Amino acid sequence: MRCLGSFERELAAALREVDRLLKPGGRVYFSEHVLDAPGSWRRAVQQSVNPWWSVAAAGCHCNRDSLTAIRAVPGWEVEHWTFSIGGPLVWLDRFEVGLAVKRREGGGVSDSHPIS
Repeated sequence: MRCLGSFERELAAALREVDRLLKPGGRVYFSEHVLDAPGSWRRAVQQSVNPWWSVAAAGCHCNRDSLTAIRAVPGWEVEHWTFSIGGPLVWLDRFEVGLAVKRREGGGVSDSHPIS
């Protein structure tokens, strides 16, 4: 998934559909720019610019906490890495790349998977 949380109107519903389609042991690779930490100046900027950014960027929302939504999917093991991409668009600075694996029946993930 690339920027699903940024563009999808109803992120929780989209993730439920991905989960429904994913077989046990299946993988979801994701890359998302996400909402910055609570209380940070970048988060305040994200909240401020989102109304015009979502129009200028064809529906992309810079103030969504996509990582929290992905981690909240029941039965998914999630591993992620945080990057600062820098540049002039500070509201897009925090970027998450990761992998989610749907647990197999019995609670485990694939034997050949880095999360297991």
